[in-house]
Amino acid sequence: MDRVSSVLDRDEQERMLSDDADIDVAIDGTPWVAQKIAAMRAHATQITPDGPFFAGAEVLGDSRWAREYYRFACGVPLPPGEGWADDLFAGLS
Repeated sequence: MDRVSSVLDRDEQERMLSDDADIDVAIDGTPWVAQKIAAMRAHATQITPDGPFFAGAEVLGDSRWAREYYRFACGVPLPPGEGWADDLFAGLS
């Protein structure tokens, strides 16, 4: 088994994903997506520019990288049903 296959096994993939119900914060980085993509491409030792991480950019565009989703590690989560916060510091005292 090659390194990519061993890293991307099903158990690993499931740990990288979260159900929508577990998400607490959604950040819209649309104004900065070009800088984000440039920064990711500049770290070619971690993310190869021609590898699977950027696959589909020609079809889907870079806008798919504009939003980021987070779960709280600590702090007071939002009450259920109020939607996602748009501030990484929401719920912290």
